[in-house]
Amino acid sequence: MNVTEEMLANWSRPPSETEEDRCRNAVRAVADAVKGEFGNDVDIFLQGSYRNRTNVRRDSDVDIVVRHNKYCFTDSSRLPLFDQPKVRNHYPFVTYTFEEFKSSVHNILHKEFGSDASRENKCIRLSENSYRVKADVVPVFEYYILRQPHEPQHSGTCMFADDKKSEIIYSFPQQHYDNGVAKNGRTAESYKGLVRILKRIRNRMIEEGVLDENGMPSFFLECLVWNMPDDTFQHAKWEDILRSFLVKVYNDMKNPLSPVRYTEANAIKPLFTQVAGRTPEKASTFTTAVWQYLGL
Repeated sequence: MNVTEEMLANWSRPPSETEEDRCRNAVRAVADAVKGEFGNDVDIFLQGSYRNRTNVRRDSDVDIVVRHNKYCFTDSSRLPLFDQPKVRNHYPFVTYTFEEFKSSVHNILHKEFGSDASRENKCIRLSENSYRVKADVVPVFEYYILRQPHEPQHSGTCMFADDKKSEIIYSFPQQHYDNGVAKNGRTAESYKGLVRILKRIRNRMIEEGVLDENGMPSFFLECLVWNMPDDTFQHAKWEDILRSFLVKVYNDMKNPLSPVRYTEANAIKPLFTQVAGRTPEKASTFTTAVWQYLGL
């Protein structure tokens, strides 16, 4: 193999405490600005690799969610038709639009940080400085998948991109976080360690021109690792854990029935979707490229 066990062990570790401090500073700066306007109507929290503790140095930005708690969207498609009026009674029509909310958050951050805060398609981007990391501030509403007219089966967040304002984008960051913590505990912390190793290998491959920049997005990669059986991680050496992951994913992608069982780490949404560009072919191509790159 072209890397040593010691290198893999180093790659499995999280970033330095200095990076974590700069992340906390970014969250604090956003919270102070936004809470001053919205108060307790919003909650502010991390999502993504920083919160999940699967970040590496190349993951230079942090996702800061600004969730408005007074407005929500619901998915009642699992309910019978006669229950639909009850849903509308319990969850009134949203009168404050998402566009208004995102614009308000952008205006607040622009007033506080000037040109450092720029509106992007799915977020407001706050540039980094010596004090804080780069941050993607993501305004969201609450999102519920209902099993009863008044009882959510799943609670998440939702948003709309500027270029597709009629297409709802929903996610379940709390479930993703909770499931990751549980799996990390069951695998003696090898789950998150393997995610970091694979991200660092991917980053080296990108830097060396072996892999396309978009060849394996971080979220996709983390979810692939989360779908591995726990016994994948029951090896004494990182090399053997890595090898088990690559073989398992490669073999699963050749079986048409296996990818259907893969979900996002939230265990709610299917992992493979053409809309997001997540395909079995991409997973198979990545694992093959890593195997060849490492000389396994």
